[in-house]
Amino acid sequence: MGSPQSRLIVQQRSFYLALAAVPTTYILYKISRPGTDQSPHPFTRIINGYADLQSTWVERNAMHTKAVERVAHEKNLFFNTPQPNHHELRFPEYVTLPSCRA
Repeated sequence: MGSPQSRLIVQQRSFYLALAAVPTTYILYKISRPGTDQSPHPFTRIINGYADLQSTWVERNAMHTKAVERVAHEKNLFFNTPQPNHHELRFPEYVTLPSCRA
């Protein structure tokens, strides 16, 4: 537990944050409302400016999904092909030679 003085500081900080929340909420509400001529607020226009990027993201996500599916299919082919039981050596005589140790 903290000292009584530190608890008092936390309580004061919480009081001022709660006090500041009221005008901040009112200001945000006023900013978000449309004008008197029912034109959208500039913030709304900025947000709507990014709405056309949704089609770009849909296309990009579709291409990414198609690429991931293609890679998964190829990976599945590699894992499911039968493995050879022997290895072709370039120089098979090296297997029968004794090792040369100094």
